[in-house]
Amino acid sequence: MYKHLLVPIDASVLSEGLVSCAIEAASRVGARIIFFHASPDYAESSDGALAHAAWPADYQNLANAQSLKLLAKAEVAARLAGVVCNSASAPSARPHEAIHQAAVEYGCDLIFIASRSRGKVARLLHRSVTSRLLEVSTLPVLVVSGQARGPLTDEEIAVTAVRDEHRSLAAVLQALKEVLQQAGMIGQPADIRLLRAMLFYVDAFPERLHHPKEEIYLYRKLRERAPEYSALLDSLQHDHDTGGARLQELREALDVLAQNPVSGLKEFLAAVDEFTVRQLRHMSVEEQSLLPAARAHLKPADWTEIKHAFQDNADPRFGADADESFDHLLGRLLSLARGHFGAADSIEEVIARQGGR
Repeated sequence: MYKHLLVPIDASVLSEGLVSCAIEAASRVGARIIFFHASPDYAESSDGALAHAAWPADYQNLANAQSLKLLAKAEVAARLAGVVCNSASAPSARPHEAIHQAAVEYGCDLIFIASRSRGKVARLLHRSVTSRLLEVSTLPVLVVSGQARGPLTDEEIAVTAVRDEHRSLAAVLQALKEVLQQAGMIGQPADIRLLRAMLFYVDAFPERLHHPKEEIYLYRKLRERAPEYSALLDSLQHDHDTGGARLQELREALDVLAQNPVSGLKEFLAAVDEFTVRQLRHMSVEEQSLLPAARAHLKPADWTEIKHAFQDNADPRFGADADESFDHLLGRLLSLARGHFGAADSIEEVIARQGGR
């Protein structure tokens, strides 16, 4: 039985499904996972060239951001399911070789990868990473077919988008806890600017982007289609409505930490732990109860509208600009949390552009 899986991921919707499938498989057999991202060489892109010339001190943060976002969200999903995991990335113009090399280096016994199941003509014109990997791998490769039955439906895309936003928030909360735990272990004061930036994300991302879309589209449509879920929806709405008070408690605990870096650390970490437990419980109820109910009762036209709101950011009240800003901030925060402390000013600039405190 396989016990150590390497799971290559990217930014596609198909990859989101692969993460869930790999976690389920690993959970069943007691395996652990290495999530791996073979990233394009950032230096060869137009954005990378510009970043290297304009912001050389911040270049590595920008280069790492995409991998950190993808891997952090996958790790959060695995840990919530009780699956032991880790992650790694490497820039490569030949991702099939990077994937195989990583699997060998990390002692994996199975590569768990997705295939887009292209048609015959498409396969002739464009050989996939999966097909190339099958040719070079000395390890077993399990191919999960992502589109053998056709393109993903609007319902599948919408559900994936909701879960992805949950993982983004959970990834920042996890990074926040790790920063505090590291500060405690090494006996050095936590970086208050970084902590404030993380709290800004935890506050602004749900309040400005995620919760309004859930309430306007998902909650409202389920109330209309299935009134019997009113109690569930009322409970979830209550969580949204009281989130501001919970965040205020975190801010007050952070103010204490800023004044008392040693004695305030324990209090702030306890507050973060309590807040995180509440948030994860809320997201778990949405994924285990709300989304299945919605999938049972909503119509295809409902899912098309929800998909446009979440995946395409078609609602002008919270459109693509807001989503891209938060996505950029997510990458920067995760990069800083990994120990790259040279970009605090740019973090504050991102927050200022979004009207943060």
